[in-house]
Amino acid sequence: MESDQSQPVVDAAELTYRFPGANALCLRVPRFQIAPREHTAIVGPSGCGKTTLLRLIVGVLVPSGGTLRTLGTDVSSLGPSARGRTRLRSIGMVFQSFALLDYISAFENIVLTARLGGMNLREAGARARDLAARAGIEHTLNRKPRRLSQGEQQRVAVCRALVTKPKLIVCDEPTGNLDPSRSGEIIGLVRNEADAIGATVVAVTHDPGVLGSFDRTVDHGEIASLERARA
Repeated sequence: MESDQSQPVVDAAELTYRFPGANALCLRVPRFQIAPREHTAIVGPSGCGKTTLLRLIVGVLVPSGGTLRTLGTDVSSLGPSARGRTRLRSIGMVFQSFALLDYISAFENIVLTARLGGMNLREAGARARDLAARAGIEHTLNRKPRRLSQGEQQRVAVCRALVTKPKLIVCDEPTGNLDPSRSGEIIGLVRNEADAIGATVVAVTHDPGVLGSFDRTVDHGEIASLERARA
């Protein structure tokens, strides 16, 4: 996935995703775009499909219909391996589950995507330590995730998303386990890093205290709907 600064970073048209199972629901997104370097917050009630939309944008899920272009590439045109490789190179992700590996240290978790993506490890290590210091977790880098608090694990996940200098940063409740003062610091870190590397941010959040850090706030109900899938 390569970004063209003249084209939207995310461009969805008549996008649909049918959830598996009998009597399944279908997520429908008639039109949704995110411009290059634009920082967008998506808000809405739990269960309305916000996380599903993020997973479609990054290629974890594949659309059932319509078109979805992320960083200029049609997500549906890529196989699973190709989607995984392009995520490593171009997209930083923070999801609610954190997805940290318990058997390696916080530092090793932060540099993992850089290692898998072929980034210079000395550069990645220096950047990881710098990000950790600014996130307030430099003292935890030698600990394994099970010895970290939920908030510390969340900050490790944020640093991991930023370490590769991605073109697109996608966050699902990035401040969900943080107190208000730390929430502002972490969103500020994401915003500042994105601006420094020319990246675009899209985040799902229920935290009204961080919305001022985004260029625009989108109500999920205004761009998408959940309805019963047609047979």
